[in-house]
Amino acid sequence: MSRPHSLLKFKKAQFVLSRVLTELTQNESVDPNYQLDLEFDREINALLERYGYDPQQAIALIKRHEALEDSLRMSPDGALAQIYFEILRKKQSKVEQVSKGLVT
Repeated sequence: MSRPHSLLKFKKAQFVLSRVLTELTQNESVDPNYQLDLEFDREINALLERYGYDPQQAIALIKRHEALEDSLRMSPDGALAQIYFEILRKKQSKVEQVSKGLVT
């Protein structure tokens, strides 16, 4: 009669994880992309906290922006493009008025 060797499986998994962790730790100091990823992670988390978004909300905003860009690319003279550019024009006008001191 044979029985499962749970401890043996656990020790083997522990050894594999230990090797992977050691390899990752060594690569951290060598790989410049790792440092860039860390910097990006810090900056994106700071922005999320600053503007009060959670990661799911940020992803939803990015997806909407990408969908809008795709739509504008496919139909630059379409109704959506006209609405989008009208909104941009109004925002730009407001910014100019504020910078001239006309509106607060």
